[in-house]
Amino acid sequence: MESVKFFDLLDQAEAEDRLVFVDIYTDWCLPCKLMDEEVFSNQDISKFMNSNFINFKVDAEKGSGPNIASLYAVDQYPTLIFMDGKGRVLERKSGAAFHTELKEMANRAMRKASTVSSMRAE
Repeated sequence: MESVKFFDLLDQAEAEDRLVFVDIYTDWCLPCKLMDEEVFSNQDISKFMNSNFINFKVDAEKGSGPNIASLYAVDQYPTLIFMDGKGRVLERKSGAAFHTELKEMANRAMRKASTVSSMRAE
């Protein structure tokens, strides 16, 4: 999905009032591969993530990846980031997260986003 421009994705998220999940990985990263095989391929996690987020997977060493990794000061792989449509980080983790932890991070990000939007509405 890296052919999609990152900032276009943020614009889409803002227009649709959705959050973005970014998985910053490398080809040589074993925990990244483990997450692909064990976490992202899980039907329940996949359904949950696709229902609640615009998901973006980017190789930190190819295409726009180095710029995104630099922008978010990534120094470990994978780096998992939940953000709003303006690119503001709501939740972040360096290193792999398995099913329960990823879902907990996602839920915290959604709660933070709803708190911020309810504060703006007041």
